[in-house]
Amino acid sequence: MLSILKRALVIIGIISCMLCLQAIANTHSNGAHNFLVITDPHLNTTTHHHMDFNPTEKNTANDLDSTTFDDLIGTIKSNIPSSIPQPEFILLLGDVAQHDPNSRSETAADAQAVFQKIQQTFAPIPVLYIFGNNDSLDTHYGPFYATDAIGSWHSVYDIATDAEATYRWEDGFLSTGTWCQTSANTYPCLIAEDKILGHYSVYLQSSLRFIGINSIVFAKDRQHLTEADAQTELTWISGQLRDAANNHESILLAIHIPLGLKLEDDKLQWDETDHASFLQLVDSYKNNIIGILAAHTHMEELKMLRTALHHNVMTMLNSPSLCTYSANAPAVKTYYYRQSNSNWELYNADVFYISSNLSLTKLFDYNSYYCNDSSKNITDCLANMTLSQVNTHYNAGNNRYNPTLLYPDALYIDLPAADSQSDSSNNLGTVAAVAAVAAVAGTTAITAHQMTKAKK
Repeated sequence: MLSILKRALVIIGIISCMLCLQAIANTHSNGAHNFLVITDPHLNTTTHHHMDFNPTEKNTANDLDSTTFDDLIGTIKSNIPSSIPQPEFILLLGDVAQHDPNSRSETAADAQAVFQKIQQTFAPIPVLYIFGNNDSLDTHYGPFYATDAIGSWHSVYDIATDAEATYRWEDGFLSTGTWCQTSANTYPCLIAEDKILGHYSVYLQSSLRFIGINSIVFAKDRQHLTEADAQTELTWISGQLRDAANNHESILLAIHIPLGLKLEDDKLQWDETDHASFLQLVDSYKNNIIGILAAHTHMEELKMLRTALHHNVMTMLNSPSLCTYSANAPAVKTYYYRQSNSNWELYNADVFYISSNLSLTKLFDYNSYYCNDSSKNITDCLANMTLSQVNTHYNAGNNRYNPTLLYPDALYIDLPAADSQSDSSNNLGTVAAVAAVAAVAGTTAITAHQMTKAKK
């Protein structure tokens, strides 16, 4: 009898273990990968105004104050992994500092507080950083590297990696400072970086390249930046895309300032020439690029990139902000990705907002809301999206602000070339064309092969 009872307990234990493993797998959406996006905190370390969690209109005073910022970061941390799945890495997608500082020193202090708090709270989770228009130590919409230093700091990279920092980043783009090796890699790991120009690339997984782009050089409102700077950035991007395509890799792009027309006012935020050149590169490598991540608008929105014949190619996905400057609720976003055959794909996203009582709520997820088919990648899932659907969650959970979006065409970005299968000759031709323009402008190309670990 005792023997039978023991065998029964063993069987129950095995079943319980199997159920536990299944629960863990479900937490990560059937065992796939995920990462968390935190963006646009707009931290103002000098303000005495407490940010309004649910404003009725846009208000520049609703940059984050220090107390509320600490509370929000604490709420995010306390909800991992119970509500927010344990992220493999965190993407800090720009605008860490306040929008209207009184001095460059204020920008530096804001950025320092954000980098320190993120590292203190989330280490050892790796954190990737993308440069935002508020983050220049030169001026708003200025260059990544300020020639006029603040103490020893020329950039937010210098701030993040300051040797005297209590919670120091090992690298200003990737907090762990891990570089890719020729043998086994720990992901994410750096492939290339430029501490002057403000861009870098990493491997998120084997054959999945993430390219962190300095989109401020392309902005219509750029300051102390020239078209030559934009062409240098385009040349570097083209080299990264070429290398990835030659290695048969999937590519995920990250920019702070989004492409296309704004949903609220139908206006372009990029310089028109640079926007066209960038889209030409995207079109040439559309078979490798799995998506584009953006921020800046502070709202929960997206766009579909399509060919001239209106065939959907990929999505650009915006993440809502932590500050409520634009009358959104403070929010974060989890993206899910997986390997399909030999390629990688994005396939779902969760949006979470935080209430004034510091409770975190899941607003919706893309798969359930847009297509209800977990087998689809995110581009296919969004194939039949409507402006009305996007409008519903545009405020990221702030029901006190409900603008009506009026520009359905702004949901789409048309790539410049007619439908065709990109091949290596087309890709190399595009690279050569961009490089030729850069040469005329007096710039040089930077590729992953030229950017070595020694440069770090």
